[in-house]
Amino acid sequence: MRFLGLLYEAQGSVIKAQEIYLDLIESNPSDSQTIKRLVCLFRDMEMLSSALVVLNKYVEVNQEDHEAWLELSDIYASKGNYSKAIFCIEEVLSANPKNYLLNLRYAEILYSSHRQDRIGDLLLARKYFSHAAILKEDEKEPCVRALLGLVRTCKQISAIAKKGENDDKNKEVLHTAQQQIKAYYARKGSEKLIKGWE
Repeated sequence: MRFLGLLYEAQGSVIKAQEIYLDLIESNPSDSQTIKRLVCLFRDMEMLSSALVVLNKYVEVNQEDHEAWLELSDIYASKGNYSKAIFCIEEVLSANPKNYLLNLRYAEILYSSHRQDRIGDLLLARKYFSHAAILKEDEKEPCVRALLGLVRTCKQISAIAKKGENDDKNKEVLHTAQQQIKAYYARKGSEKLIKGWE
């Protein structure tokens, strides 16, 4: 029956596909494949609130499904609800603390959030960007995305922190990240890119 829903989706009959998925879920509420397909359908239809309702009900019962938590985090972040996005990604990160991509995603969400404790979020983002860079550390290919995140985060911290507060550590982290970026792009022969990160 799910195949029929996929067929309707492929033909552009999303309402019919949605009806089939909802019927399947009603008859078998633990059918994770259909639930995830319905969430994808809702996202494609830009019905994010409906996707959130379905996913939240699903993770109440399937708390170990990291894929669902990541999807929830992504949807919340896209809606600008960073507190919930952070909570969801923390659920996955606690089970996979050495996954550099999860550390990177967590840092990016913290950096993007504009919650009341902005400096606290930035300091935590700096920590997780650093952790991602260390986890992915490689002589030939460092995690440039984490290093660039570090540079931006350190510059934000400098802009809003009080003078002397966390200053030395921030300068040291900023300098180290900039040097690693320069070294990487120097090896790649991209002199123009180096100047932008000084």
